[in-house]
Amino acid sequence: MDAWRTATDARHPGRRTATSGRRADSRGGTSRRSLLSFGLFGLLAAGGLGYGWRAAAGLPVTGGRVAAGGPGTVVAVPTSAVPTPDIVAEQRRRAALAARQVRGYAAGLPGQFSFAAVERGTGAGFRTGDQLQFQTASIVKVEILTALLLDRDGIPLTAVQRDRAEAMITASDNAAASELFAAIGGVSGLDRVNTEVGLTRTRPRSAWGTTVTTSADQVRLLRVLVEEESPLRPADRGLVLDLMGRVVDGQRWGVPVGAGTTGSRTWVKNGWDTVDDHDGRWLVNSIGRIVEDDHDWLVAVLSDHHDSLDAGIAAVEQAVRIAFDTWRRPAPAG
Repeated sequence: MDAWRTATDARHPGRRTATSGRRADSRGGTSRRSLLSFGLFGLLAAGGLGYGWRAAAGLPVTGGRVAAGGPGTVVAVPTSAVPTPDIVAEQRRRAALAARQVRGYAAGLPGQFSFAAVERGTGAGFRTGDQLQFQTASIVKVEILTALLLDRDGIPLTAVQRDRAEAMITASDNAAASELFAAIGGVSGLDRVNTEVGLTRTRPRSAWGTTVTTSADQVRLLRVLVEEESPLRPADRGLVLDLMGRVVDGQRWGVPVGAGTTGSRTWVKNGWDTVDDHDGRWLVNSIGRIVEDDHDWLVAVLSDHHDSLDAGIAAVEQAVRIAFDTWRRPAPAG
Protein backbone atom coordinates (compact mmCIF):
# COMPACT_ATOMS: atom_id res chain seq x y z
CA MET A 1 0.00 0.00 0.00
CA ASP A 2 1.04 3.58 -0.51
CA ALA A 3 2.57 5.27 2.53
CA TRP A 4 0.82 8.54 1.70
CA ARG A 5 -2.90 8.20 1.17
CA THR A 6 -4.53 10.61 3.58
CA ALA A 7 -7.13 12.87 2.01
CA THR A 8 -5.80 16.16 3.32
CA ASP A 9 -3.56 19.01 2.32
CA ALA A 10 -0.62 19.60 4.70
CA ARG A 11 -0.85 23.36 4.38
CA HIS A 12 -4.63 23.42 4.83
CA PRO A 13 -5.42 20.74 7.41
CA GLY A 14 -9.15 21.34 7.46
CA ARG A 15 -9.54 21.02 3.69
CA ARG A 16 -9.94 17.61 2.11
CA THR A 17 -8.50 16.95 -1.32
CA ALA A 18 -10.31 13.67 -1.88
CA THR A 19 -13.88 12.49 -1.50
CA SER A 20 -13.50 11.26 2.08
CA GLY A 21 -11.89 12.78 5.16
CA ARG A 22 -11.16 9.34 6.62
CA ARG A 23 -10.60 6.99 3.69
CA ALA A 24 -6.86 6.74 4.08
CA ASP A 25 -4.53 6.76 7.02
CA SER A 26 -0.94 5.82 7.46
CA ARG A 27 1.93 3.53 7.58
CA GLY A 28 4.43 6.29 7.34
CA GLY A 29 8.13 6.14 6.78
CA THR A 30 11.35 7.45 8.17
CA SER A 31 13.36 9.99 6.77
CA ARG A 32 16.96 13.34 22.84
CA ARG A 33 17.58 14.50 26.13
CA SER A 34 17.55 13.13 29.70
CA LEU A 35 13.95 13.28 30.94
CA LEU A 36 12.36 13.33 34.33
CA SER A 37 11.06 9.98 35.45
CA PHE A 38 7.32 9.70 34.96
CA GLY A 39 7.05 6.21 36.41
CA LEU A 40 4.91 3.18 35.69
CA PHE A 41 1.27 2.81 36.64
CA GLY A 42 -0.09 0.03 38.84
CA LEU A 43 -3.07 -2.16 38.20
CA LEU A 44 -6.05 -2.55 40.49
CA ALA A 45 -6.40 -6.01 41.93
CA ALA A 46 -9.87 -6.22 40.41
CA GLY A 47 -8.46 -5.76 36.93
CA GLY A 48 -8.93 -2.02 36.56
CA LEU A 49 -6.30 0.53 35.73
CA GLY A 50 -5.15 1.96 39.03
CA TYR A 51 -3.94 5.41 38.19
CA GLY A 52 -5.17 7.11 41.34
CA TRP A 53 -6.75 10.47 42.05
CA ARG A 54 -5.05 13.70 41.17
CA ALA A 55 -6.83 17.05 41.30
CA ALA A 56 -5.12 18.67 38.34
CA ALA A 57 -4.76 22.44 38.37
CA GLY A 58 -6.02 24.65 35.57
CA LEU A 59 -9.02 26.25 33.98
CA PRO A 60 -12.18 24.53 32.78
CA VAL A 61 -12.64 23.62 29.14
CA THR A 62 -15.28 24.39 26.57
CA GLY A 63 -16.25 22.59 23.41
CA GLY A 64 -13.51 19.98 23.65
CA ARG A 65 -10.78 22.60 23.63
CA VAL A 66 -8.52 24.17 26.20
CA ALA A 67 -10.40 27.12 27.66
CA ALA A 68 -9.48 30.79 27.74
CA GLY A 69 -5.98 30.08 29.02
CA GLY A 70 -5.15 28.69 25.58
CA PRO A 71 -2.63 25.96 24.83
CA GLY A 72 -0.75 26.63 28.08
CA THR A 73 -3.70 25.61 30.24
CA VAL A 74 -3.83 22.27 32.02
CA VAL A 75 -7.40 21.00 32.03
CA ALA A 76 -8.84 20.29 35.47
CA VAL A 77 -10.81 17.27 36.54
CA PRO A 78 -14.31 18.80 36.91
CA THR A 79 -15.02 17.90 40.49
CA SER A 80 -15.15 19.92 43.68
CA ALA A 81 -13.77 17.34 46.08
CA VAL A 82 -11.80 14.13 46.31
CA PRO A 83 -14.32 11.28 45.90
CA THR A 84 -15.48 9.41 48.98
CA PRO A 85 -14.79 5.68 49.44
CA ASP A 86 -18.43 4.96 48.58
CA ILE A 87 -18.12 6.82 45.29
CA VAL A 88 -14.90 5.00 44.47
CA ALA A 89 -16.50 1.64 45.24
CA GLU A 90 -19.52 2.47 43.08
CA GLN A 91 -17.33 3.53 40.16
CA ARG A 92 -15.35 0.30 40.43
CA ARG A 93 -18.55 -1.73 40.35
CA ARG A 94 -19.72 0.15 37.28
CA ALA A 95 -16.36 -0.31 35.58
CA ALA A 96 -16.43 -4.05 36.27
CA LEU A 97 -19.90 -4.31 34.75
CA ALA A 98 -18.82 -2.27 31.73
CA ALA A 99 -15.85 -4.61 31.28
CA ARG A 100 -18.12 -7.66 31.19
CA GLN A 101 -20.40 -6.02 28.65
CA VAL A 102 -17.53 -4.98 26.38
CA ARG A 103 -15.91 -8.43 26.58
CA GLY A 104 -19.20 -10.02 25.61
CA TYR A 105 -19.55 -7.73 22.63
CA ALA A 106 -15.93 -8.15 21.53
CA ALA A 107 -16.29 -11.95 21.53
CA GLY A 108 -18.52 -11.66 18.47
CA LEU A 109 -16.12 -9.52 16.43
CA PRO A 110 -14.03 -11.03 13.61
CA GLY A 111 -10.55 -10.15 14.85
CA GLN A 112 -8.62 -8.95 17.87
CA PHE A 113 -10.13 -6.26 20.07
CA SER A 114 -8.79 -4.39 23.08
CA PHE A 115 -10.33 -1.70 25.30
CA ALA A 116 -8.76 0.16 28.20
CA ALA A 117 -10.31 3.00 30.18
CA VAL A 118 -9.74 4.82 33.45
CA GLU A 119 -11.83 7.39 35.31
CA ARG A 120 -9.24 9.77 36.72
CA GLY A 121 -11.29 11.04 39.64
CA THR A 122 -11.60 7.63 41.28
CA GLY A 123 -8.94 5.53 39.58
CA ALA A 124 -11.67 3.07 38.56
CA GLY A 125 -11.13 1.43 35.22
CA PHE A 126 -11.02 -1.73 33.21
CA ARG A 127 -9.07 -3.38 30.47
CA THR A 128 -9.87 -6.19 28.07
CA GLY A 129 -7.48 -7.74 25.61
CA ASP A 130 -4.70 -5.67 27.13
CA GLN A 131 -2.02 -8.25 26.29
CA LEU A 132 -2.81 -7.99 22.58
CA GLN A 133 -0.59 -5.84 20.38
CA PHE A 134 -1.83 -3.86 17.40
CA GLN A 135 -0.30 -1.68 14.74
CA THR A 136 -0.92 1.92 15.69
CA ALA A 137 -1.63 3.50 12.31
CA SER A 138 -2.03 7.23 13.04
CA ILE A 139 -2.60 7.15 16.79
CA VAL A 140 1.20 7.08 17.02
CA LYS A 141 1.15 10.71 15.88
CA VAL A 142 0.32 11.73 19.46
CA GLU A 143 3.52 10.05 20.61
CA ILE A 144 5.54 11.64 17.79
CA LEU A 145 4.39 15.09 18.91
CA THR A 146 5.07 14.19 22.54
CA ALA A 147 8.62 13.18 21.63
CA LEU A 148 9.17 16.42 19.72
CA LEU A 149 7.97 18.54 22.64
CA LEU A 150 10.14 16.64 25.11
CA ASP A 151 13.16 17.12 22.86
CA ARG A 152 12.44 20.86 22.70
CA ASP A 153 12.46 20.94 26.53
CA GLY A 154 10.28 24.02 26.86
CA ILE A 155 11.57 25.80 23.76
CA PRO A 156 8.50 26.73 21.67
CA LEU A 157 8.04 24.91 18.38
CA THR A 158 9.12 26.77 15.29
CA ALA A 159 6.38 28.12 13.04
CA VAL A 160 7.00 25.26 10.62
CA GLN A 161 6.92 22.64 13.37
CA ARG A 162 3.72 24.12 14.77
CA ASP A 163 2.12 23.98 11.32
CA ARG A 164 3.20 20.36 10.84
CA ALA A 165 1.98 19.39 14.30
CA GLU A 166 -1.43 20.91 13.65
CA ALA A 167 -1.76 19.15 10.30
CA MET A 168 -0.57 15.85 11.77
CA ILE A 169 -3.04 15.78 14.67
CA THR A 170 -6.10 17.65 13.43
CA ALA A 171 -6.15 16.22 9.90
CA SER A 172 -3.93 13.12 10.27
CA ASP A 173 -1.52 14.43 7.65
CA ASN A 174 1.03 11.72 6.91
CA ALA A 175 3.62 13.91 5.20
CA ALA A 176 3.71 16.17 8.26
CA ALA A 177 4.06 13.13 10.51
CA SER A 178 6.97 11.77 8.47
CA GLU A 179 8.74 15.11 8.71
CA LEU A 180 8.35 15.31 12.48
CA PHE A 181 9.23 11.63 12.91
CA ALA A 182 12.52 12.32 11.17
CA ALA A 183 13.04 15.39 13.37
CA ILE A 184 12.90 13.31 16.57
CA GLY A 185 15.37 10.78 15.20
CA GLY A 186 12.85 8.21 14.02
CA VAL A 187 12.63 4.99 16.02
CA SER A 188 15.15 6.16 18.61
CA GLY A 189 12.98 9.18 19.41
CA LEU A 190 9.94 7.06 20.14
CA ASP A 191 12.09 4.61 22.11
CA ARG A 192 13.11 7.46 24.41
CA VAL A 193 9.47 8.35 25.09
CA ASN A 194 8.56 4.70 25.69
CA THR A 195 11.29 4.38 28.29
CA GLU A 196 10.47 7.69 29.93
CA VAL A 197 6.74 7.17 30.42
CA GLY A 198 6.59 3.39 30.79
CA LEU A 199 5.19 2.26 27.44
CA THR A 200 6.66 -1.16 27.99
CA ARG A 201 4.81 -2.98 25.21
CA THR A 202 5.04 -0.35 22.46
CA ARG A 203 7.59 -1.14 19.74
CA PRO A 204 8.40 1.64 17.24
CA ARG A 205 9.14 0.81 13.63
CA SER A 206 10.80 2.84 10.91
CA ALA A 207 7.51 2.92 9.02
CA TRP A 208 5.93 4.78 11.93
CA GLY A 209 2.34 3.67 11.28
CA THR A 210 3.33 0.02 11.77
CA THR A 211 4.56 0.67 15.31
CA VAL A 212 2.87 -1.86 17.61
CA THR A 213 1.25 -1.03 20.95
CA THR A 214 -1.38 -2.06 23.49
CA SER A 215 -4.47 -0.29 24.77
CA ALA A 216 -2.97 -0.06 28.26
CA ASP A 217 0.13 1.67 26.88
CA GLN A 218 -2.06 4.13 25.01
CA VAL A 219 -3.88 5.07 28.23
CA ARG A 220 -0.48 5.60 29.84
CA LEU A 221 0.41 7.94 26.98
CA LEU A 222 -2.82 9.88 27.49
CA ARG A 223 -1.82 10.27 31.13
CA VAL A 224 1.25 12.17 29.98
CA LEU A 225 -1.10 14.78 28.49
CA VAL A 226 -3.11 15.41 31.67
CA GLU A 227 -1.05 14.75 34.79
CA GLU A 228 0.97 17.27 36.77
CA GLU A 229 3.73 14.67 37.21
CA SER A 230 4.13 14.42 33.44
CA PRO A 231 7.54 15.17 31.97
CA LEU A 232 5.70 17.41 29.50
CA ARG A 233 5.48 21.05 30.56
CA PRO A 234 1.96 22.46 31.10
CA ALA A 235 2.10 24.55 27.91
CA ASP A 236 3.09 21.50 25.89
CA ARG A 237 0.35 19.34 27.40
CA GLY A 238 -2.12 22.09 26.58
CA LEU A 239 -0.89 22.24 22.99
CA VAL A 240 -1.44 18.53 22.35
CA LEU A 241 -4.90 18.62 23.96
CA ASP A 242 -5.82 21.71 21.97
CA LEU A 243 -4.99 19.92 18.72
CA MET A 244 -6.82 16.73 19.73
CA GLY A 245 -9.83 18.91 20.50
CA ARG A 246 -9.78 20.33 16.98
CA VAL A 247 -9.65 17.15 14.89
CA VAL A 248 -11.61 17.68 11.67
CA ASP A 249 -15.24 16.56 11.65
CA GLY A 250 -14.70 13.61 9.31
CA GLN A 251 -12.22 12.11 11.78
CA ARG A 252 -14.05 12.76 15.07
CA TRP A 253 -15.40 9.24 15.39
CA GLY A 254 -14.56 6.59 17.98
CA VAL A 255 -14.08 7.71 21.58
CA PRO A 256 -16.26 10.87 21.29
CA VAL A 257 -19.45 8.79 20.87
CA GLY A 258 -19.10 7.87 24.55
CA ALA A 259 -19.79 11.46 25.59
CA GLY A 260 -23.03 12.31 27.36
CA THR A 261 -25.62 14.40 25.59
CA THR A 262 -24.94 17.63 27.51
CA GLY A 263 -21.88 19.28 28.94
CA SER A 264 -19.35 16.75 27.64
CA ARG A 265 -16.03 17.68 26.08
CA THR A 266 -13.94 15.29 24.02
CA TRP A 267 -10.42 14.95 22.62
CA VAL A 268 -9.50 12.26 20.11
CA LYS A 269 -6.90 10.86 17.74
CA ASN A 270 -7.81 7.98 15.48
CA GLY A 271 -5.83 5.57 13.33
CA TRP A 272 -6.96 3.37 10.46
CA ASP A 273 -5.29 1.36 7.72
CA THR A 274 -5.34 -1.97 5.92
CA VAL A 275 -2.84 -4.66 6.94
CA ASP A 276 -1.20 -6.84 4.31
CA ASP A 277 -0.62 -9.66 6.81
CA HIS A 278 -4.39 -9.66 7.49
CA ASP A 279 -5.28 -10.08 3.81
CA GLY A 280 -5.88 -6.37 3.46
CA ARG A 281 -8.45 -6.16 6.24
CA TRP A 282 -8.75 -2.96 8.25
CA LEU A 283 -7.35 -2.04 11.63
CA VAL A 284 -9.25 0.75 13.38
CA ASN A 285 -8.01 2.46 16.56
CA SER A 286 -9.27 5.35 18.68
CA ILE A 287 -7.70 7.06 21.70
CA GLY A 288 -9.00 10.05 23.60
CA ARG A 289 -10.52 11.74 26.59
CA ILE A 290 -14.07 12.49 27.76
CA VAL A 291 -14.73 15.10 30.46
CA GLU A 292 -18.19 15.70 31.90
CA ASP A 293 -19.80 16.51 35.25
CA ASP A 294 -17.61 14.81 37.87
CA HIS A 295 -15.84 12.46 35.46
CA ASP A 296 -12.64 12.52 33.47
CA TRP A 297 -12.13 9.40 31.36
CA LEU A 298 -9.07 8.33 29.35
CA VAL A 299 -9.90 5.71 26.73
CA ALA A 300 -8.08 3.57 24.18
CA VAL A 301 -9.75 1.13 21.77
CA LEU A 302 -7.69 -0.97 19.35
CA SER A 303 -9.04 -3.45 16.80
CA ASP A 304 -8.23 -5.29 13.59
CA HIS A 305 -9.45 -7.74 10.91
CA HIS A 306 -12.42 -5.61 9.87
CA ASP A 307 -13.84 -6.17 6.38
CA SER A 308 -14.11 -2.42 5.78
CA LEU A 309 -13.25 0.88 7.41
CA ASP A 310 -16.91 1.59 8.10
CA ALA A 311 -17.31 -1.81 9.76
CA GLY A 312 -14.31 -1.13 11.96
CA ILE A 313 -15.55 2.30 12.99
CA ALA A 314 -18.98 0.87 13.77
CA ALA A 315 -17.43 -1.87 15.95
CA VAL A 316 -15.25 0.58 17.88
CA GLU A 317 -18.11 3.01 18.42
CA GLN A 318 -20.53 0.31 19.53
CA ALA A 319 -18.02 -0.89 22.13
CA VAL A 320 -17.56 2.69 23.38
CA ARG A 321 -21.34 3.17 23.63
CA ILE A 322 -21.74 -0.10 25.52
CA ALA A 323 -18.97 0.81 27.94
CA PHE A 324 -20.20 4.28 28.79
CA ASP A 325 -23.92 3.52 28.76
CA THR A 326 -23.15 0.81 31.30
CA TRP A 327 -20.71 2.92 33.30
CA ARG A 328 -23.22 5.71 33.78
CA ARG A 329 -25.88 3.38 35.21
CA PRO A 330 -25.86 2.59 38.94
CA ALA A 331 -24.29 -0.81 39.45
CA PRO A 332 -25.92 -3.44 41.66
CA ALA A 333 -24.22 -3.83 45.04
CA GLY A 334 -22.24 -6.91 45.86
